[in-house]
Parts: sequence; C-alpha cells; structure tokens
Amino acid sequence: MRYGKDTGRAEPQVEWMEQNEGPQYWERETQNLQGWQAAYRANLANLRQRYNQSQTEPQVLVSDRPTPDGLTRLSCRAHGFYPRDIAVVWLRNGAAMSGETQSWGIVPSGDGTYQTRVTIEIDPSSDAQYQCCVEHESLAQDLRVAWGRWG
Repeated sequence: MRYGKDTGRAEPQVEWMEQNEGPQYWERETQNLQGWQAAYRANLANLRQRYNQSQTEPQVLVSDRPTPDGLTRLSCRAHGFYPRDIAVVWLRNGAAMSGETQSWGIVPSGDGTYQTRVTIEIDPSSDAQYQCCVEHESLAQDLRVAWGRWG
C-alpha cells in the first residue's frame, strides 16, 4: 500500500491487496497514517524550533589573564553561531597573527549552535593594538572586537 499525500488516504499498490481487503481495512489504515502524518509534522516543527536552522550571529567575548612567565594571554571566544564554519583570528595593529595563535577547535554548544576560542600570548608592555576578527556567513562584514587594557 501507499499513502497518497494528495488524497490523504491509504491506497493499495498491488491488485491482490485491493481484491482481498475491504473498505474497513483501508479506512483503518488511512486513520493510522493520518495520525502518523500529524505526529511527523509536530515533531518536525519541534525540531526546527529546538535546533534553529536559521543563521545565528556569533557573540564575541575578549578577555585577558596573566601567565606565570609574565606575559598576558588574550582569549577570543565566539559562541552562539550557526552554521558551523567560522574564521577567528587575532590582529596586531591590523595584521593577522596566524602562527602565534592557538585555536581550540569549533565545538557544539549543545543548543544547535557552535562555539570556538582562539588565544595568543603577548608582552603586556607592548604598545601594539590587538583585535579579535571574526568572519561568519551570518555577518554582513567582519566583526572586530578590540582588547583594551584596564587599570
């Protein structure tokens, strides 16, 4: 049998089923399949809501902390973004610092979005300007978050 999506009815696919099963059988199967169809629609709507499949922009947090050897570790955390692909780099005076950074990978956040973190170690006495630069398809342009020194 098959369930005709246009008719909303269970229909025989082979002649012997049509000849051997009566109208009560086809009505019962139709009701069962209509129930399954409604359940599938509800489950699909629930999944779409739970795992938001639209693009979500990354939230970016820049932080710092001292290291035991007198340097400062800058951390750039991007989270809450979808889809997964993202580029996060540190800029020193506007130039990308690729070899000096440590990337912690892109991992699921548990809510259908992703997160990642990139760190660098800098000399805190340097007067260079540092920015975290994030590229993601949900953003119209690169997102740059500057690191500022406090107190």
